[in-house]
Amino acid sequence: MLQDDDENWFTYAKRLTSDESGFVDIRDRSALKQLLDKLNELSQLVSKLRFACETSNQDTMIESEKDILLLSRYLPERYDLNRVVEVLKQNDAKSAKLAELYIQRCFHLAQEEYSEVAKLEDIIKDLE
Repeated sequence: MLQDDDENWFTYAKRLTSDESGFVDIRDRSALKQLLDKLNELSQLVSKLRFACETSNQDTMIESEKDILLLSRYLPERYDLNRVVEVLKQNDAKSAKLAELYIQRCFHLAQEEYSEVAKLEDIIKDLE
C-alpha cells in the first residue's frame, strides 16, 4: 500500500521550487511539506495585512508587508507575492477577492496543478 502512495506521489509532484529556474527534483515528501508550510504562513500574513488595511493600522500594515516580502525571498518569483501586497493595499472588495485568488494560485503552483493555475489566472485577469 505504501508503495502505491509513493508512486502516486511521484506522478503528482515531481519537482518543486528552489533553484534558479524555480524547480527542484524532490525525492521525499518533506520538500512539499516545507513549501506548503511557507504558503500557510503566507496565508496567515495575508489575512493579517488585510485586517490591518481594513482597520487602517499602519504599524501592522508595515510589519505584515515586510514579513510577506521577507517570505517571498524563499519562494520563486512566479508566486508573484509583490503583486499580492499591491492588491491588498487597495483595500476594497475586489482586492480581497484578488488576494484570495493569488493565494489559491500559489497552492496550485506548489502542487503543479497547472490547469487550475490557468483557470485562476483567467479569473484574475478578468477581475483586474
